Amino acid sequence: MVGLRLGGDRSAVTNDKLTTREKILYLLRRHGPMTAQELGKALRMSVSGVRQHTSVLEKASLVSARVRRQKLGRPGHEYVLSPESEDAFPKGYKELALGLLVAAQEIGGDQLVRKLVDRRRTETYRELVEIAGDLPLEEKLTRVAEELDKRGQITQLRRENNRYKLLQYNCLTHELSAWHPAFCESDRRMYEKLMGRPVKLEQCRAKGADYCCLSVPMEPKGDGEAETDHLRL
Repeated sequence: MVGLRLGGDRSAVTNDKLTTREKILYLLRRHGPMTAQELGKALRMSVSGVRQHTSVLEKASLVSARVRRQKLGRPGHEYVLSPESEDAFPKGYKELALGLLVAAQEIGGDQLVRKLVDRRRTETYRELVEIAGDLPLEEKLTRVAEELDKRGQITQLRRENNRYKLLQYNCLTHELSAWHPAFCESDRRMYEKLMGRPVKLEQCRAKGADYCCLSVPMEPKGDGEAETDHLRL
């Protein structure tokens, strides 16, 4: 969503950067339940035009219609925001997370930051183990890629020169990873433990690459390569 932090209804309704559907969401957040007639009056458009937009928003699970009881006449319908609409409005989670990590670094240094990041990765590791823990390597990587894709990381799995390449085009912690290397390193260790063999981070968006690339050998570790079972997450 674009720019819903506005001072009043008129600035929202006349803001050319907002689509009609975004304006409807803004009005419902600002005033609570509204009928098509009330939305039409606020937006200066016909009731049928409003309903065309609310129909799309309903299909997207952003709003829902419910009966409005009235003192006189037949009951009408009003539109309300759904819980799923929360993601359509600006949030400060990224700034909050970074602020907390900066405070943690000031209190306990890099060691505390790494402990916090590793603790969160432990939860992700357990979730991925449940999904793909006992599968053969290629099927495991396929399942992991599918799961990461569902989480919004836009992944692709390739085979190149006896190695699997897990590409991630959208990093969910991009700004945090650019701030501290603990995020990328914790990710690499997590995948190394999950795959049971050495994993290399060949490219990283936090360092300016177009995508992150984790490289996994098709064959088990060779002589001289580190064991992974003892790695702490």
